[in-house]
Amino acid sequence: MVAGRVLAFRLRRDPAPDQFAAAQGIFALSFEDRISRAAELKLDDPEILLAVSGALREGIEGSPSPTLTEADFFYRYLEKPRRPIGLFDEREYFLGEIALLAGSAARILGRHEEARRWLDRADSNFRLTVNAVAETARVSYQRLTLSIQERQFAVVLELVPSLAECFTRQEMHQDALKCFFLEAIAYKETGEWSEALSRFEALAEKCEVAGNDKMRASAYVNLIQLHSENGNEAEALELSKGTLSLLRQLGNRVDEAKVHWGISMLLRQKGRYEEALESFRSCDEKYLALEMFPDSAATRLVMADLLLERGRDAEATAAILSALPIIEKYEMIPEGTAALVLLRESARVNQVNRGALREVHGYFDQLSER
Repeated sequence: MVAGRVLAFRLRRDPAPDQFAAAQGIFALSFEDRISRAAELKLDDPEILLAVSGALREGIEGSPSPTLTEADFFYRYLEKPRRPIGLFDEREYFLGEIALLAGSAARILGRHEEARRWLDRADSNFRLTVNAVAETARVSYQRLTLSIQERQFAVVLELVPSLAECFTRQEMHQDALKCFFLEAIAYKETGEWSEALSRFEALAEKCEVAGNDKMRASAYVNLIQLHSENGNEAEALELSKGTLSLLRQLGNRVDEAKVHWGISMLLRQKGRYEEALESFRSCDEKYLALEMFPDSAATRLVMADLLLERGRDAEATAAILSALPIIEKYEMIPEGTAALVLLRESARVNQVNRGALREVHGYFDQLSER
């Protein structure tokens, strides 16, 4: 029994090592081979699906794009034709869980509309389970995380307390901690840096006591960024050493890229421009490797601003022109926004409007907060 999540079927536990190995073996096969060998692989066995879900959850922060692809496959396989799974509400639970994981991965990748569709699917399936309150609360958390990325901070600050209370009543204390994490980010992004700093420090201590290394590392990442933005070089660099080591142990490449972003901003603030540019380029490479293309676009715009500042207009223009197709493809800014139109046209004639550039990349401040 897991606090707050008493499922109607008996399998709510961590998968056994042999089941986890079976899941990894399934991932190694092509989709066609999986379908042809479905009975042999037991793709609709709750034990196997529990291992698959656990493996997908572990992979989100290191490989969000492959995680989304795998989640999409398993969701489609389980959804149609309608396959009986287990004895009780296992089918609805696994459809909800896999959709929730897909939504989380899509959000990290900046594919917000796709993330919303997946979260709607998760919600509709979880509502049919015996533990609907706890499971749909997890969907609500992901929706609030999406609100953070879309800079709807007032919404987050309004709704987080009730969601945290819901998790607490369900005795889902780790999930309640995650709510406080979102609240701290909202304070940070609304300019209440002192409040954000104290909250992230308190959160890191609570996570250490609770043994939650993943969230502790994320709290440290935000502390590094806060110290960087405030020009606290010694604090940021000292904290980054241990944090990068922890992130590598956890296989969290997403937050590792964020640390490099924070250090890049610090180097720029300290006037170490060439080092900053190299650091931003490294950051861009990490985002591309993770297929986090919106984050890559945001990084290129910040690089362009720095290049303009250094009188390297041609390089700045090239960086902008490489970012614009990504911005348009992922609809990162509503089409027709004046600043975006002005930036696009000024870059095309090699006379970048720096005011428009700064207004456009101001939309993307939240991307380094994931």
